[in-house]
Amino acid sequence: MFVQNKLQIKMKRILLYVTLVVFGAINLTNAQLADNSQVPNFTATDINGTSHTLYDYLDDGYTVFIDFSATWCGPCWSFHQSHALRDLYEKHGPTGLPGVLSNTTDDVMVFFVEGDASTTSADLNGTTSSSQGDWVTGTTYPILDNAALKTPYQICGYPNLFVICPNRLVKKSYCGFSSSQMTEPNLYTQAGTCPQLVTGDDASLISYTGTTATCSDVNLKVRIQNNGTNPLTACTIVTKNGANVINTYNWSGSLATYDVQEVTLGTVSIASNANLNIEITTTDGNSSNNTITQAITKALQGNDVITVSVSTDRYGSETEWTLKNSNGQTILSGGPYTDASSSGSYPQPDKVIVAPVDCYTFEITDSYGDGMCCSYGNGAFSVKDGTGLIFAEGGTFENSDKRPLEVKSVSSVQNGIDALLTKSGVYPNPAKENFSVYFDLVNNSNVSYTITNTLGQLLVDLNLGNLNKGTHAYSIATSSFTSGLYFVTLNVNNETKVFKLNIEK
Repeated sequence: MFVQNKLQIKMKRILLYVTLVVFGAINLTNAQLADNSQVPNFTATDINGTSHTLYDYLDDGYTVFIDFSATWCGPCWSFHQSHALRDLYEKHGPTGLPGVLSNTTDDVMVFFVEGDASTTSADLNGTTSSSQGDWVTGTTYPILDNAALKTPYQICGYPNLFVICPNRLVKKSYCGFSSSQMTEPNLYTQAGTCPQLVTGDDASLISYTGTTATCSDVNLKVRIQNNGTNPLTACTIVTKNGANVINTYNWSGSLATYDVQEVTLGTVSIASNANLNIEITTTDGNSSNNTITQAITKALQGNDVITVSVSTDRYGSETEWTLKNSNGQTILSGGPYTDASSSGSYPQPDKVIVAPVDCYTFEITDSYGDGMCCSYGNGAFSVKDGTGLIFAEGGTFENSDKRPLEVKSVSSVQNGIDALLTKSGVYPNPAKENFSVYFDLVNNSNVSYTITNTLGQLLVDLNLGNLNKGTHAYSIATSSFTSGLYFVTLNVNNETKVFKLNIEK
C-alpha cells in the first residue's frame, strides 16, 4: 500500500486508476497472475459452511470470477457497492444455488475472497471502525474468508478481479476498480469470449514463451493446451518468417483435457526484425486457436563505445536501468534518480563504457508502471555507440523496456572519456603565471578535476558538479606552485583522462 504522502503527490495518477482512494491504495508494482496463466485448483469453505472446489465449476463449463478484496479497502467497497458481481451472479450463476434467478443463463460462478488474514467476522459484518461497511448483508454469492487463496494469484493489491475460463486459464485480470469497465454487462462479455470445449481433438496454441530479442539465434518456445475431449497425443507445429518455413516440430506426448505444456520447438536465426507466424497444422476440431504471431527484435550492430543517456520525468526515483552482457552480468547501470518538484524533462549525466565484442541487453524499468513519458514530463532514454548509431531509444512504456544490442567492432577509442569530449587539455603548457583546464562536453555531465605532484600529493581537488554540454574552461594561478611537473586528472561521469603540466617560473 502506498503511504499517504505518496498518495497526495500522485493523486492524479491514482484517480485515473480507481474511483475512490481512502484506505485501500493499489500496489501497482506487483504483477498479478498473467493472462493465459493456468490457475491452481482449490477447495474452500464459505462463511455459511458450504464447500466449493474451483475445478468442479470449471469442469462443468462455468466461467469463474474471483474478487480478491479487503474489508478496509475503499476501492474494494466501491466495487462491492456497484453490485456488478451480485448482478452477474444472480443473472448468470449456477441453476439452483441460493440467490440465482430462475431464468439464469447458468454459465458463471462468482466468489468474494477476503484476502487479509487479520480480517474478523466483525469486519465482514461491518461492525468495526476499520471496515468500510457490511460486506455480508445482500451478498448472494459465496464469501471465502481465506487469505491463503491469494498466494498463487500473486495479486497486485486490492481489489484484484480474475476472470477464469473453463479451460483453467486466466482470461483477464482487473487491478483496481474501474466503474466504467467493471460493470455487469462488460464482465459477462468476458465470459462469452472463453474458448469452448471441443468434442474430439483440439490442440491449441496459448502463448509464445521463447526469445523475443536477439543478436542472432532465436530459441522458439510455445505453450500448447488440449481443448478437446480426447487425449492430445501428437501435433505438428510450423514456424514461418514471412512465406518461408524456418522450423517444423512434430510434438508427441499425452495431454488430458485442459492440460498445458511448454514445448521447445528449436533454434533458428534471423537477419533482421521479424514477425514469426507459428501454427499448428494438424487438422483438429477448432482451427481458430491454432495460430499465434510473435515479433522478434534483431539487435543492431555497432562499435564498443556505448553511451547511455537518460532524461527522467518528475519521478526520477522510479527509473533504473542496466546493461548486461550475454552471461547476464551487469556491466553498467543507473538510477534510481532524484524526484523533482514539478513535471518536466530532467537530463541525467551520461554513462559510458568501452565494452568487449558481445551481445548485450539494455533494460530500463519504471517501478510505478507508467514509463517515463508523458504525463509527468517528456522523459526519454537513448543508447548509442561511438559513431552515434542509436542502438535503442524511447521512453513510452509501462513497467519496462528491454532492447538487445551487439558490439561487433572495436573503435580506436581506448578510454570511455573520449566519447564524452570533443576536446580537452591544459593551456598554456608550460605555464608561468596561470593555466586553464578546458574541455568540451558532448552532453550534460558530472565533472571534477584534481592536480597532483610527482610525489602523488593532492594539491587541488575541485568538484564542478553537473555541467551543461558545451565548452568550459577554468583558470588556475600558479602562485602556490613551484616549478616542476604536475598531473591534471579530469573526471567526467567517472571516466578519467590525465594531462601532464609543466610549470616554469
